[in-house]
Amino acid sequence: MTSTASAGPDFFSSTATAITRAAAERYAGRTVLVTGGAGFIGSHLVRTLLDARASVRVLDDLSSGHRSNLDPRAAFLERSITSLDAALDEAVAGVERV
Repeated sequence: MTSTASAGPDFFSSTATAITRAAAERYAGRTVLVTGGAGFIGSHLVRTLLDARASVRVLDDLSSGHRSNLDPRAAFLERSITSLDAALDEAVAGVERV
Protein backbone atom coordinates (compact mmCIF):
# COMPACT_ATOMS: atom_id res chain seq x y z
CA MET A 1 0.00 0.00 0.00
CA THR A 2 1.38 3.40 -0.99
CA SER A 3 1.23 6.22 1.51
CA THR A 4 0.45 9.70 0.20
CA ALA A 5 2.47 11.10 3.13
CA SER A 6 5.65 10.03 1.34
CA ALA A 7 4.36 10.80 -2.14
CA GLY A 8 6.22 13.48 -4.01
CA PRO A 9 4.85 16.41 -5.99
CA ASP A 10 4.68 14.29 -9.16
CA PHE A 11 2.07 12.04 -7.52
CA PHE A 12 -0.21 14.97 -6.74
CA SER A 13 0.32 16.63 -10.13
CA SER A 14 -0.48 13.44 -12.06
CA THR A 15 -3.53 12.77 -9.86
CA ALA A 16 -4.85 16.29 -10.42
CA THR A 17 -4.30 15.93 -14.17
CA ALA A 18 -6.21 12.64 -14.23
CA ILE A 19 -9.11 14.17 -12.29
CA THR A 20 -9.25 17.16 -14.63
CA ARG A 21 -9.17 14.88 -17.68
CA ALA A 22 -12.01 12.75 -16.29
CA ALA A 23 -14.02 15.87 -15.46
CA ALA A 24 -13.48 17.22 -18.97
CA GLU A 25 -14.90 14.05 -20.48
CA ARG A 26 -17.96 14.12 -18.22
CA TYR A 27 -18.74 17.84 -17.79
CA ALA A 28 -17.48 19.72 -20.87
CA GLY A 29 -20.29 21.81 -22.30
CA ARG A 30 -22.67 21.05 -19.44
CA THR A 31 -24.19 23.54 -17.01
CA VAL A 32 -23.40 22.68 -13.40
CA LEU A 33 -24.65 24.23 -10.15
CA VAL A 34 -22.23 24.06 -7.22
CA THR A 35 -23.76 24.77 -3.82
CA GLY A 36 -21.20 26.07 -1.34
CA GLY A 37 -18.88 27.06 -4.17
CA ALA A 38 -17.28 29.86 -2.13
CA GLY A 39 -15.98 27.43 0.47
CA PHE A 40 -12.62 25.67 0.41
CA ILE A 41 -13.74 22.39 -1.17
CA GLY A 42 -16.47 23.94 -3.33
CA SER A 43 -14.12 26.53 -4.82
CA HIS A 44 -11.68 23.81 -5.87
CA LEU A 45 -14.52 21.85 -7.45
CA VAL A 46 -15.65 25.00 -9.30
CA ARG A 47 -12.13 25.56 -10.69
CA THR A 48 -11.85 21.94 -11.82
CA LEU A 49 -15.22 22.11 -13.57
CA LEU A 50 -14.37 25.42 -15.25
CA ASP A 51 -11.01 24.04 -16.41
CA ALA A 52 -12.98 21.10 -17.83
CA ARG A 53 -14.98 23.61 -19.92
CA ALA A 54 -18.22 23.34 -17.94
CA SER A 55 -20.48 26.33 -17.43
CA VAL A 56 -20.65 26.78 -13.65
CA ARG A 57 -23.08 28.59 -11.35
CA VAL A 58 -22.22 28.99 -7.69
CA LEU A 59 -24.96 29.22 -5.07
CA ASP A 60 -23.56 30.29 -1.70
CA ASP A 61 -24.79 32.48 1.15
CA LEU A 62 -21.20 33.23 2.26
CA SER A 63 -22.02 32.11 5.82
CA SER A 64 -18.80 30.12 5.92
CA GLY A 65 -17.39 30.62 2.41
CA HIS A 66 -15.50 33.67 1.24
CA ARG A 67 -16.02 35.93 -1.75
CA SER A 68 -12.25 35.77 -2.39
CA ASN A 69 -12.62 32.04 -3.15
CA LEU A 70 -14.97 32.71 -6.07
CA ASP A 71 -13.67 32.19 -9.58
CA PRO A 72 -14.72 35.14 -11.79
CA ARG A 73 -15.47 32.71 -14.64
CA ALA A 74 -18.42 31.28 -12.68
CA ALA A 75 -21.81 32.93 -12.28
CA PHE A 76 -22.43 33.71 -8.60
CA LEU A 77 -25.76 33.86 -6.79
CA GLU A 78 -25.55 34.94 -3.15
CA ARG A 79 -28.44 32.96 -1.68
CA SER A 80 -29.02 30.17 0.77
CA ILE A 81 -29.89 26.73 -0.55
CA THR A 82 -32.75 26.78 1.97
CA SER A 83 -34.39 29.79 0.28
CA LEU A 84 -37.40 28.53 -1.60
CA ASP A 85 -37.94 31.52 -3.84
CA ALA A 86 -37.48 32.78 -7.37
CA ALA A 87 -33.70 33.12 -6.89
CA LEU A 88 -33.39 29.39 -6.26
CA ASP A 89 -35.55 28.71 -9.32
CA GLU A 90 -33.15 30.94 -11.30
CA ALA A 91 -30.13 29.07 -9.94
CA VAL A 92 -31.37 25.67 -11.10
CA ALA A 93 -32.90 26.76 -14.42
CA GLY A 94 -31.21 24.88 -17.26
CA VAL A 95 -28.77 23.09 -14.94
CA GLU A 96 -27.82 19.55 -15.94
CA ARG A 97 -25.91 18.61 -12.79
CA VAL A 98 -25.92 19.78 -9.17
